[in-house]
Amino acid sequence: VGVNEIIANPGAVDQMAIIQKVIPAAELLKQNLTAIITKIKAENPTAPIVLYNIYNPFGESTDPVFGLLHNIGKQIIQDGVQNVPVYGNIPGINQLYSAAGQVPGIYLADAYTAFDGHQVEYIFGAPKDLVHPNAVGHQVLAGLATEILISLLPEELTIELTPTSTEETTGPVVIEVLTNAEEVLSMMWLEGDLSA
Repeated sequence: VGVNEIIANPGAVDQMAIIQKVIPAAELLKQNLTAIITKIKAENPTAPIVLYNIYNPFGESTDPVFGLLHNIGKQIIQDGVQNVPVYGNIPGINQLYSAAGQVPGIYLADAYTAFDGHQVEYIFGAPKDLVHPNAVGHQVLAGLATEILISLLPEELTIELTPTSTEETTGPVVIEVLTNAEEVLSMMWLEGDLSA
């Protein structure tokens, strides 16, 4: 059952049937997410990974149809569902993302919290779309990644050079190099006569 079908006929919605259809998709998501992260880490073990969780595209609403969509989305994405026939208790999909975000080198961008209560501002509305971010929503998502990436930058690099002499000389000059870099891979001096 798609969103448009629910809007057209909310009385015919079987929430449990929808949730049961999501369970295999969530399992496939878990497998794919694991495979993608494994591949990235195999190619570059130190690469930071910014992983967005899923936002609920439907905000709270007094409208019964959109209120229903909000509640279904909240259960599937965030809260999880108890006592699902055959499956028992199932976690919300974002719990997969939270678990992945505990792995060193993976940083969780919390789109769910950022969009919660702001769906009208951040998501296209009917008739264009009901689930995809608009320009403002994309800026919010980009801002989440930007904050994470900025937090990963090292502090500003400092280099302090202290020569044993600043006077003209034909003798050797030793230059002490102080830096806040964690590791100095190499130091080089340009050849030739150079001005200060």
